[in-house]
Amino acid sequence: DIITASAGTSNFRAGVNAGNSIASGSTYNVVVGDEAGTAITTGSYSTMVGRNAGASMVDQRLTAVGYFAGANTTGNLNNYFGFNCGSGNTSGQDNIAMGYNALYQPDTEDHNLAIGNAAMGGAIAGGEFNVAIGNNALDALTSGDNHTAIGYQAGSGLTTTSNNVFVGYKAGVLATTCEDNVCIGMEAAADGVWTGDDNVVIGKRAGAAFTSAYNNVLVGKDAGHSISTGGGNVCIGKASGQDPGATPITTGTDNIFIGNGTN
Repeated sequence: DIITASAGTSNFRAGVNAGNSIASGSTYNVVVGDEAGTAITTGSYSTMVGRNAGASMVDQRLTAVGYFAGANTTGNLNNYFGFNCGSGNTSGQDNIAMGYNALYQPDTEDHNLAIGNAAMGGAIAGGEFNVAIGNNALDALTSGDNHTAIGYQAGSGLTTTSNNVFVGYKAGVLATTCEDNVCIGMEAAADGVWTGDDNVVIGKRAGAAFTSAYNNVLVGKDAGHSISTGGGNVCIGKASGQDPGATPITTGTDNIFIGNGTN
């Protein structure tokens, strides 16, 4: 049997200084790794594995696995898996992160899900109910709520905004402060640094040239591909509004194109 003494009940400790502050009343903690869980006193039900994992945790119900995973958190009900994963969180609660530097720098945020290397890995200081799945997804977000970004670098340029859905490889990769957009498809709305609101873009490279485009509905591969600042347009069909034999729509407003290659 391997038994490590502590003042609490049913705790397991292994590693230099691991869980060395556990006091009477602390129960059912597993702390493995040098300096892991060193701040636990009366907290219970946590699992911390890795050097400095959960080192600042004083409360309850943290699961942190990986070097410095959850190292600075005091919040409850967090789950972190990966090198430096969630290591900057101080008091945020109910977060799930998996991957190298996932949720790396967040401070006090609650209810976020980040899966992938550097997913939501930026210096976010205010943001809740975000979902980032994919390497570097939402990794520049500093404040903002209710984003869903799924795919490699999806929404990776978003900074101080809310309420966007980006799904697909590099979908909305250069979007910065836009709000209330839905972009689905490989490199959908991907080429321009854009700030427009209220667009629906579905299709590979549809709306790729957006800068401040607004209120557009684009459905189909390359639909409205060249729209930059135009608004209120509807393009339905492959390359609609983008006929290579004519001048594609760029800044126009309130047009309707239906059918493959219509312009």
